[in-house]
Amino acid sequence: MVSAFSHLERVSVLEPRETPVERFVDRALSFAATWHGRPGSREEDLAVEVRKAIAKYAGADGTVREVLEGHALVARRPREALAD
Repeated sequence: MVSAFSHLERVSVLEPRETPVERFVDRALSFAATWHGRPGSREEDLAVEVRKAIAKYAGADGTVREVLEGHALVARRPREALAD
């Protein structure tokens, strides 16, 4: 690779969470095709369907255990990588 930033490192972080079912509904509704006010929007239908689909995974407190992964590709100059 011809670049001043030729030293590459991949970094990943796993984060376990307890997420309320309503956050899954919010995620589904955040997609443009389902937004409130759009012609043909089935916002309420979608919310009901998501709640129903996720409910079987929810605990008594109404949360679902999920694990999120964040990742990054960090590029550095070779001399900066040696300084670490």
